[in-house]
Amino acid sequence: MKASEFMKKRVNRCCWWTFFTVAVMAQVGVLLAVETLEPRSCSDSAKPPAKCRYVLRWKSLGANRDRARKPPLPEPSLLQLHGDGDPIDIDRVWSGHRVGFCLLTHAGMQYVAYYNADRRMVVAVRELSERRWKRQIMPSRLNHAPRTGQNVSSTILGWDSHNYITMIADAAGFIHLSGNMHVNALTYFRQTRLGDITSFEQLPMTGKLETRCTYPKFMLGPKQELIFHYRHGGSGRGDEIYNVYDLKSRSWSRLLERGLFSGGGKMNAYAMGPSIGPDGRFHMIWVWRDNPDCRSNHHISYASSEDMKQWQSTSGKTIILPITIDTPDVVIDPAPSGGGLLNASQVFGFDSEKCPVVSYHKYDKDGNSQIYNARFEGGGWKIVPGTSWNYRWNFAGGGSIGKEIFFSCVHTGKPGVLTQTFHHSKYGKGTISLNEQSLQPISLVGGL
Repeated sequence: MKASEFMKKRVNRCCWWTFFTVAVMAQVGVLLAVETLEPRSCSDSAKPPAKCRYVLRWKSLGANRDRARKPPLPEPSLLQLHGDGDPIDIDRVWSGHRVGFCLLTHAGMQYVAYYNADRRMVVAVRELSERRWKRQIMPSRLNHAPRTGQNVSSTILGWDSHNYITMIADAAGFIHLSGNMHVNALTYFRQTRLGDITSFEQLPMTGKLETRCTYPKFMLGPKQELIFHYRHGGSGRGDEIYNVYDLKSRSWSRLLERGLFSGGGKMNAYAMGPSIGPDGRFHMIWVWRDNPDCRSNHHISYASSEDMKQWQSTSGKTIILPITIDTPDVVIDPAPSGGGLLNASQVFGFDSEKCPVVSYHKYDKDGNSQIYNARFEGGGWKIVPGTSWNYRWNFAGGGSIGKEIFFSCVHTGKPGVLTQTFHHSKYGKGTISLNEQSLQPISLVGGL
């Protein structure tokens, strides 16, 4: 199967939540999720558009949104769906802080998972030909929000941007949902009746290592199998767990018995991906973090795989799992702790030859924050700065921190040119054009 065909099959079943799509979020300020569909999925009109882009947005931001967690609390905002027609109102929702909602279109139905004005997790559904939504508040095992590190499950949102919601449809059409976890017990629901949002049942997966979960992610594997992965443990002491779903038995088991990463109790990996590339392989980048202080990120690294089980380094060598800080031949840039790396601030794109280009920010020799782009060539990683800003983003601390620098992966465009967009708290929005061969910046529009 060609990579392009493989990716098309993914579109209708995967929830394209954008909690980490920070470049987009920064530009619009109120964007919560994006989904791009093939023409037949967009509308029931005789001539659907070439593609349809659905977007979840707050209509407005709540008053008092940026204050501390004291009365008066922020006013709720109206959640709207924007697509190929007039905006469709969904519900009054919580807007006190950023947290990722989820948008999923499957089998002629559109699902939205979000937190309502009372911070309760809700799933809404509509037929694509209708504008009216049916809503279901998800049951909660607690009558309050979970505290970070508490071994409990709740569907009531606290003040924590880690607690996004994610959904996916399996090959039989049943919706799976997970979310509202920051070092908490696994919160996972699965439909028992097709298309019925009242039939969600809360379940364990394997029953092992499900007490300290964060960063839930659903994805489809190389054989279209449903995969779920998450971090178990706290920042600096967590391991990435991968489960795979069996459609016949409707049960979960470990995809990787030994785990993909191990920090040995001294650190943990924060990964972006795995995501399939134009070459049909799964690509992944990560940084290591020593403790809850976000300044302790270091060593950005890379690996790829055909089957999600056997992983290779950039030079093609097989990696012995679990990946550790000492695994050879995977490090892109050995930037030290305190060197300006930040987890969830790395992305990867591809050049016209389908070679991965990894983008990240770190401090330059003068201590200023710059965007860097790296590509493996000639037996090593070529690393080139894309900016020359006179500004240091001096981030520190734990939990959810405000973002000051957002950027996209590189994109192909004109022959020989890669482009990259960014948003900077001081310099604003802009676009960088790079020489594809050298990765050197050619021009910068905006952001001066």
